[in-house]
Amino acid sequence: MNKLKAYGLRKTENKLTTLISKGEAEEARAIIEKAHKEGVEVVKDISTVNILEKADIYEGIPEEAYKLVTEILMYIYDIEKKE
Repeated sequence: MNKLKAYGLRKTENKLTTLISKGEAEEARAIIEKAHKEGVEVVKDISTVNILEKADIYEGIPEEAYKLVTEILMYIYDIEKKE
């Protein structure tokens, strides 16, 4: 059985997307719970997980993740715009 994994992303002042948190199992649950409490959209996407698990916290996301992360951010932007 696969462990639950979670990753937190944030745009920096210079508009780069940076990995700010990552965890498995209980840590992942805590990241997801905090995201819900803060009103942050949670997106489930195994392709993005497979790429982000290679990234280090507070480093830019891997280049191969740019397209996927951009799609996720646009999805979230569309949701927020409708609210």
